[in-house]
Amino acid sequence: MAKTPSDAEETKTVKGNFTPRGSTSRDRAFLTVISGPNVGRMYRIDIEKRYVLGRSSKADIRLDGEGVSRQHCRVQLEKDKLQIIDLQSRNGVYFQGNRVDQLEINEGEKIALGSDTVLRFAYHDELDEEFQQKMLESALQDPLTSAFNKRYFQEQFSKEFGFAIRHKSILSVLILDVDNFKQVNDTYGHLAGDHTLRTLVDHIRSSVRNEDVLARYGGDEFVIIVRSTPAEGLRILAERLREEIHNLEIYHDDKRIAITTSIGVATLSKKEFEAPSDMLEAADQALYEAKENGRDQVAYFNAERTTRETLS
Repeated sequence: MAKTPSDAEETKTVKGNFTPRGSTSRDRAFLTVISGPNVGRMYRIDIEKRYVLGRSSKADIRLDGEGVSRQHCRVQLEKDKLQIIDLQSRNGVYFQGNRVDQLEINEGEKIALGSDTVLRFAYHDELDEEFQQKMLESALQDPLTSAFNKRYFQEQFSKEFGFAIRHKSILSVLILDVDNFKQVNDTYGHLAGDHTLRTLVDHIRSSVRNEDVLARYGGDEFVIIVRSTPAEGLRILAERLREEIHNLEIYHDDKRIAITTSIGVATLSKKEFEAPSDMLEAADQALYEAKENGRDQVAYFNAERTTRETLS
C-alpha cells in the first residue's frame, strides 16, 4: 500500500532557476483607441512629456478619425493623471458626453475626439503591451507579408471614400498584380514565392508615404490607398513603383527572382463614382487593360471620359 505523507512531514519545494519573461509591473501608461479608424492601437505616454494628437503627419500621435483635427489636443502625464488640453479643434474633446477645453482624467476613464474616435487611459505591463500588439496585428495584418489585410482595406477605403466625397478632396486607389506569379512558385518553389511577396511589400512600404494604406487584396494582388495627390503626382508615383519593382533584386537560395507588376489606377476628384465598389471596379478594369497590353505597365482609368489611358 502506498505511503501517505503525514501532517508532520514537511512539504518539499523544488527550487529552479525559472524567471518570468517580461515585466509584470503595471508601470506603463497608454492611450488605447477603443473606437475609430485606429481601433486597437496603443500609444505609450511617458511622464511629463507632451504629446499632440491629431491627423497631421507632424502630430506625435497620429489619428485618422474623420472628426479629428490636424492638431486636435495635447496630453501630458502628471503623476497618475492624464492632463488634456483642446487645441481649438473643430469637433472638440468630450468627457462623459460633455465638451471640455481642459481636464484631467484617471486611469480607466475615456475621452472622445469628435464623434468617432474614443481613447481610454490605462496602465499596462510589458506582457499586456505585447499581447495587445499581437491581437492588433492578427486582426489587421496579413500574416505572410505584414501588409494590412483585405478586411482592414475595405473598412478603411469605405471611410476614405466617404471623407473624400464630403470634403471634395482627391482620393486614389492603385491595384498592383505580380505578372505571372505562378511561374515563380512553379520554378523556385512556394517558399521562394512567399519570400518574393514579403520582399515586394517591404519595398512598396518604403516607397509610399506613411499615411498611404498598403494592403494585400488577394494572393499576389495588392492595393494602395493614396490621399490628396493630384493626377500628375499620382502618375509619377505609379510609374516609379512599376519601374522600381521591374528592377528589384530578389534572391532566394542564391538565385535571383525577377518580377514585374501591372498596375491599375482610379481617382476620385469630382464624384465620378457613386460607391467605393465602383471606384475599385474602375481600378480593376484599368489593371485588366494593363495586363492585356503586355503587362509591366500602368493603366489609368479616366471616369469622365469612361476610357482607360495606358502609360508605358
